[in-house]
Amino acid sequence: MPKEYSNLLNLAHTPITAAIDEHELAVAITSPPFIPLASALNLRDIGSLERSTVRPALCYRSGTLHKMKPDDLAFLRDVCQIHTIFDLRVEKERLRDPSPEVTGVTTVWVPPEVPPQQIDPADFVANDGLDGFMKIYGDVLRVQGAIFKLVFEFIRDNPRRPFLFHCTAGKDRTGVLAALLFNLTDCPVHVIAEDYMLTRLGTERDRELLIKNLKAWLGENAYDQPGVLQLGSVNMKTMEEFNKSLNLQYGDGKRNGARGWLQGELDFSPEEVDQIVKNISVEIIPKALVEIPSSKLDFEF
Repeated sequence: MPKEYSNLLNLAHTPITAAIDEHELAVAITSPPFIPLASALNLRDIGSLERSTVRPALCYRSGTLHKMKPDDLAFLRDVCQIHTIFDLRVEKERLRDPSPEVTGVTTVWVPPEVPPQQIDPADFVANDGLDGFMKIYGDVLRVQGAIFKLVFEFIRDNPRRPFLFHCTAGKDRTGVLAALLFNLTDCPVHVIAEDYMLTRLGTERDRELLIKNLKAWLGENAYDQPGVLQLGSVNMKTMEEFNKSLNLQYGDGKRNGARGWLQGELDFSPEEVDQIVKNISVEIIPKALVEIPSSKLDFEF
């Protein structure tokens, strides 16, 4: 493992209650797999992750885009060639923070067919929060089926056409979809978990805003309530456990969970899933991502 990538992962283990050094953060989020656009939130290419099995410069994940500046949005369109964005948020989130309108870019959204369950911090008290996360990530599969199906249909029908998917912070709903993409391409589980961990770095510049939203939901003493710290955490064990659960429920116990879910829950045929896998699987291990102009590397903290 390259030293730079190892340093990235070590920094990602910083507790959510602690601020990350600004210089260290700037170095981290201007390094692959991050796309270093100053107004972006948690934006990265899952194919440029070290040892990723997903094709590079194809599948991009992020948090909400509503704060992105026009030049950065144009960069996504013109340099990254992203012309399709899948919004995984619910309607009230979209009304609060509308998706930006960009010429030549289509934002795809459909309302969930079923409402999501209410999140209860108490579910995260025991077992390092794993029980709570398995509950809400299972709910993501249940609630997001319609929009996830559109994503996989897009991949099936548009080989090598880049796209971006996002929720609000780019952690849970986005993390589940990223995990499905990785699982489909038989990615090692520790690599999937590393991708998940990087959200700790990707959201750091908006950490105060996320804390503010948390306090608006649970009150000023939010962090004193049982389970809240675990709920806000980004733990590799969480994604490892989700992949284990996915493979046990829909696969052969060790792999093929995403394939089984696509066929059993989204009604894709085996041949369609084969095409999806072919379209997103890496051919060679990438050494670099899209070249970023040096002017994009000037961050303001």
